[in-house]
Amino acid sequence: MRDMIVRCATVILMIGAICFYNQQTKLHLNADAIAKAKVDAQNEEIEAQNREILAAQAASGEVEALYTPGTYEGAAQGFGGEIQVAVTVDEFSIISIEILSANGEDGAYFATAKAIVDDILEAQSSGVDTISGATFSSTGIKNAVTLALQEAKNK
Repeated sequence: MRDMIVRCATVILMIGAICFYNQQTKLHLNADAIAKAKVDAQNEEIEAQNREILAAQAASGEVEALYTPGTYEGAAQGFGGEIQVAVTVDEFSIISIEILSANGEDGAYFATAKAIVDDILEAQSSGVDTISGATFSSTGIKNAVTLALQEAKNK
Protein backbone atom coordinates (compact mmCIF):
# COMPACT_ATOMS: atom_id res chain seq x y z
CA MET A 1 0.00 0.00 0.00
CA ARG A 2 2.83 2.33 0.90
CA ASP A 3 4.52 1.67 -2.46
CA MET A 4 1.31 2.56 -4.26
CA ILE A 5 1.06 5.89 -2.41
CA VAL A 6 4.71 6.69 -3.21
CA ARG A 7 4.17 5.86 -6.91
CA CYS A 8 1.02 7.96 -7.08
CA ALA A 9 2.75 10.87 -5.39
CA THR A 10 5.68 10.53 -7.81
CA VAL A 11 3.35 10.53 -10.82
CA ILE A 12 1.48 13.57 -9.49
CA LEU A 13 4.75 15.44 -8.92
CA MET A 14 5.95 14.55 -12.41
CA ILE A 15 2.71 15.74 -13.97
CA GLY A 16 2.94 18.96 -11.96
CA ALA A 17 6.54 19.51 -13.06
CA ILE A 18 5.62 18.93 -16.71
CA CYS A 19 2.67 21.34 -16.47
CA PHE A 20 4.87 23.97 -14.83
CA TYR A 21 7.53 23.51 -17.50
CA ASN A 22 4.94 23.83 -20.28
CA GLN A 23 3.52 26.99 -18.72
CA GLN A 24 6.98 28.55 -18.43
CA THR A 25 7.77 27.60 -22.03
CA LYS A 26 4.56 29.25 -23.22
CA LEU A 27 5.42 32.41 -21.28
CA HIS A 28 8.87 32.54 -22.86
CA LEU A 29 7.45 31.94 -26.35
CA ASN A 30 4.89 34.69 -25.80
CA ALA A 31 7.60 37.08 -24.59
CA ASP A 32 9.72 36.19 -27.63
CA ALA A 33 6.77 36.85 -29.96
CA ILE A 34 6.15 40.23 -28.34
CA ALA A 35 9.82 41.16 -28.62
CA LYS A 36 9.91 40.08 -32.28
CA ALA A 37 6.80 42.14 -33.02
CA LYS A 38 8.44 45.20 -31.43
CA VAL A 39 11.63 44.69 -33.44
CA ASP A 40 9.62 44.21 -36.64
CA ALA A 41 7.68 47.41 -35.97
CA GLN A 42 10.91 49.32 -35.32
CA ASN A 43 12.44 47.94 -38.52
CA GLU A 44 9.39 48.98 -40.52
CA GLU A 45 9.58 52.47 -39.03
CA ILE A 46 13.29 52.75 -39.87
CA GLU A 47 12.68 51.52 -43.42
CA ALA A 48 9.91 54.10 -43.85
CA GLN A 49 12.21 56.84 -42.59
CA ASN A 50 14.96 55.68 -44.95
CA ARG A 51 12.53 55.76 -47.89
CA GLU A 52 11.52 59.32 -46.94
CA ILE A 53 15.16 60.41 -46.75
CA LEU A 54 15.96 58.81 -50.11
CA ALA A 55 12.89 60.40 -51.68
CA ALA A 56 13.93 63.82 -50.37
CA GLN A 57 17.46 63.30 -51.66
CA ALA A 58 16.11 62.24 -55.06
CA ALA A 59 13.85 65.29 -55.19
CA SER A 60 16.79 67.57 -54.44
CA GLY A 61 18.98 65.82 -57.02
CA GLU A 62 21.44 64.42 -54.46
CA VAL A 63 20.80 60.84 -55.55
CA GLU A 64 19.25 59.30 -58.63
CA ALA A 65 16.15 57.14 -58.23
CA LEU A 66 16.53 53.45 -59.03
CA TYR A 67 13.00 52.96 -60.32
CA THR A 68 10.07 54.89 -61.68
CA PRO A 69 7.34 54.35 -59.07
CA GLY A 70 4.51 52.10 -60.18
CA THR A 71 3.52 48.51 -60.80
CA TYR A 72 5.24 46.58 -63.57
CA GLU A 73 4.55 43.15 -64.99
CA GLY A 74 7.00 40.49 -66.04
CA ALA A 75 6.66 36.97 -67.39
CA ALA A 76 9.12 34.08 -67.63
CA GLN A 77 9.18 30.34 -68.14
CA GLY A 78 8.69 28.20 -65.04
CA PHE A 79 8.59 24.42 -64.78
CA GLY A 80 5.14 23.94 -66.28
CA GLY A 81 4.66 27.09 -68.31
CA GLU A 82 4.72 30.86 -68.12
CA ILE A 83 4.71 32.62 -64.74
CA GLN A 84 3.44 36.20 -64.65
CA VAL A 85 4.15 38.62 -61.80
CA ALA A 86 3.32 42.19 -60.88
CA VAL A 87 6.05 44.10 -59.05
CA THR A 88 5.29 47.36 -57.26
CA VAL A 89 8.19 49.75 -56.65
CA ASP A 90 8.82 53.22 -55.31
CA GLU A 91 11.90 55.26 -56.26
CA PHE A 92 14.31 53.08 -54.28
CA SER A 93 12.69 49.82 -53.25
CA ILE A 94 10.59 46.86 -54.19
CA ILE A 95 7.33 47.27 -52.28
CA SER A 96 5.47 44.09 -53.25
CA ILE A 97 5.45 41.15 -55.61
CA GLU A 98 2.22 39.48 -56.69
CA ILE A 99 2.07 36.30 -58.73
CA LEU A 100 -0.61 36.91 -61.35
CA SER A 101 -0.64 33.51 -63.00
CA ALA A 102 1.22 30.23 -63.03
CA ASN A 103 -1.35 27.92 -64.52
CA GLY A 104 0.98 25.13 -65.61
CA GLU A 105 2.90 24.83 -62.34
CA ASP A 106 2.61 21.84 -60.03
CA GLY A 107 0.86 23.00 -56.84
CA ALA A 108 3.23 21.43 -54.31
CA TYR A 109 6.42 22.58 -56.01
CA PHE A 110 5.01 26.02 -56.73
CA ALA A 111 3.99 26.48 -53.09
CA THR A 112 7.64 25.87 -52.18
CA ALA A 113 8.88 28.13 -54.97
CA LYS A 114 6.83 31.09 -53.70
CA ALA A 115 9.31 31.47 -50.83
CA ILE A 116 11.60 33.24 -53.30
CA VAL A 117 9.24 36.23 -53.19
CA ASP A 118 10.15 36.86 -49.54
CA ASP A 119 13.84 36.39 -50.35
CA ILE A 120 13.63 38.99 -53.14
CA LEU A 121 11.78 41.47 -50.94
CA GLU A 122 14.29 41.02 -48.13
CA ALA A 123 17.29 41.39 -50.45
CA GLN A 124 15.59 44.16 -52.47
CA SER A 125 17.00 42.41 -55.52
CA SER A 126 16.12 39.53 -57.79
CA GLY A 127 19.73 38.36 -57.47
CA VAL A 128 18.88 35.70 -54.89
CA ASP A 129 19.40 31.94 -54.86
CA THR A 130 16.66 29.73 -56.26
CA ILE A 131 14.65 27.53 -53.93
CA SER A 132 16.01 24.00 -53.65
CA GLY A 133 13.38 21.43 -54.54
CA ALA A 134 11.53 23.92 -56.74
CA THR A 135 14.38 25.20 -58.87
CA PHE A 136 12.58 25.67 -62.18
CA SER A 137 9.48 27.28 -60.67
CA SER A 138 11.48 29.63 -58.43
CA THR A 139 13.72 30.50 -61.39
CA GLY A 140 10.60 31.42 -63.36
CA ILE A 141 9.42 33.76 -60.58
CA LYS A 142 12.91 35.25 -60.23
CA ASN A 143 13.26 35.87 -63.96
CA ALA A 144 9.77 37.39 -64.24
CA VAL A 145 10.59 39.78 -61.37
CA THR A 146 13.90 40.66 -63.05
CA LEU A 147 12.08 41.60 -66.27
CA ALA A 148 9.55 43.71 -64.36
CA LEU A 149 12.36 45.52 -62.51
CA GLN A 150 14.17 46.19 -65.79
CA GLU A 151 11.01 47.83 -67.10
CA ALA A 152 10.79 49.93 -63.91
CA LYS A 153 14.38 51.08 -64.46
CA ASN A 154 13.86 51.92 -68.14
CA LYS A 155 10.93 54.29 -67.65
